[in-house]
Amino acid sequence: MIIPYPLKNGTQKVISGTLRRVEIVKKNQLRYHFDGFATDTYISIVHPSFYDIGHYKHEIEHMHGMLNIPVTLELIEKNGEHYLMKISYNDPLTQEITQPLTGAEKSDLLNSAGIRLGCVSLLVLIGGIWYAATKDFGKTALPGLLIFCLVPFLLTVLLYYIPRRQRINSSHNKIVITTTIREVIGIVIYAVSTDSSDRHIKKYRTGTGDLIEHYKAPLHPGDKVRLTYGEKKGKTDWLISLEVLP
Repeated sequence: MIIPYPLKNGTQKVISGTLRRVEIVKKNQLRYHFDGFATDTYISIVHPSFYDIGHYKHEIEHMHGMLNIPVTLELIEKNGEHYLMKISYNDPLTQEITQPLTGAEKSDLLNSAGIRLGCVSLLVLIGGIWYAATKDFGKTALPGLLIFCLVPFLLTVLLYYIPRRQRINSSHNKIVITTTIREVIGIVIYAVSTDSSDRHIKKYRTGTGDLIEHYKAPLHPGDKVRLTYGEKKGKTDWLISLEVLP
């Protein structure tokens, strides 16, 4: 179990049983009810949260999950509070296989990354033209173009496109996991300034215990999905695709 740095001095606890009910308490914790006992815990919006304990304390809007199933919670207790490190379901429906990542698949993934970069470039170009027009295309537009157009483009290249290409080119295999959605958790990330707005996101926990996001169509507890990841050192590294199965 990987323990986030702020929780290194906490006490490890393992709780197992048949999950009967889950409820939200204190707006930012989940209470897992088992036969004869219950435990409250913070959950992280990333799994695991290595450095920032604040990732565990976002407000939870709603939570729906599969019940009457065996569940194991691996927790860290610190200052009388529990933090969820890992959740296991012993899901018999979860299957994992490793397959070669073919040259054609790599080419498709590289093309997809290039298309996304092209879309960002187009948006930046349109924004740049609009901004320059508000300045009558004069020299006063240059600083704004550099800040609001060039910088976002460079950040996209450096933080998304180049790492994505490197991951694709270095991956020789893919890991395909067939599993079920076990929890659907709605979380609010409050804005840090008046210039931004609150974010309402959904996290889906699979039978592997991992949290994922999916933006196309809403998923529900019990939905069967196929997750395809790029492999790195025998483990899942980056999500290639998510397919909802009938």
